Amino acid sequence: MFKNRFQKILIIFLLSISSYACAGNQENSCISDNVIHQAECVNKSNEKLKSKLKAENNNEKNDYNQWLNLIKNKCEGSVSYTSGEGIGLIKEQCYNDEYKNRLKFLDNKLIEKEKNNDGFLITNLPYSSQVHLKCLRVEDKKSCNIINLIPTSKLIKVYNFINPQYGSSIVLPETSDGKLIIISPFSDEDGTVLNINIVDKFGVVKEINLSENSKFNIDKNYNLIYEEKGKAQKMKL
Repeated sequence: MFKNRFQKILIIFLLSISSYACAGNQENSCISDNVIHQAECVNKSNEKLKSKLKAENNNEKNDYNQWLNLIKNKCEGSVSYTSGEGIGLIKEQCYNDEYKNRLKFLDNKLIEKEKNNDGFLITNLPYSSQVHLKCLRVEDKKSCNIINLIPTSKLIKVYNFINPQYGSSIVLPETSDGKLIIISPFSDEDGTVLNINIVDKFGVVKEINLSENSKFNIDKNYNLIYEEKGKAQKMKL
C-alpha cells in the first residue's frame, strides 16, 4: 500500500516537473527517465541560481536568515513523508522553485527600492565606510550599486540636524527600537570624517565622528566596528 502511494506521488510530481521544464523556452531542461539523473540536473541548476542570488547580494539582505530558514523547513519537510530515489528530486526541485521566486522578489525590490518613513532610499546593512567613500570619489559602479546616496540638499529639508556642508549621505534601515541612523561625510583641515547621526524615537540626536582612517563597518545587528590606535573597537548603535 505504501509502495503504491509513493509511486502515485512520484508520478504526479514527475509530470509537474516535466510541465515546468517545458516552460520558459526549455531553460535548463532536466527531463529524464532516470530519477537520479534528473535530481542531479536540477541540483546543477540550483548551483547556478545560488550564484545569481549571491550576485544580487542576497546574503546581505535583512531578511536573508529568515528566508533561509523558511525554505529549509519547507524543502527538507517536503520529503519527510516519503522515501526512495524520488527524495532527492523532490527536495532539489523545491529549492529550485524557491530560488527562482527569490530572484523575482529581489528584482522587484531593485525596481521599487526600499524607503524609510520620510521617503528616503535606504542602504541595507552591512555598511562599509570605504565603500561609501569609494562611490563618492571615483563613482565606482560596484560600490555605488551597494549604497543609495542622498544629496544633503534633500536631507536638510526634513532633518534639521543635518549640516549643509555634508557630502552625499546614506540612510540605514530603522532599528528595532525606532532609531534613525544617517551617515554623512565631510572634510576639514585634518582630512575626511564621517558623521554618524543617531536619532532615537524621542527625537534626541547623538553624534559619532570617525576619521576615514578608522575604516569602520556596521553589521546587520547594528554593531559599529572600527579601528582606533591600531586596535579593533566595537560598540552597539
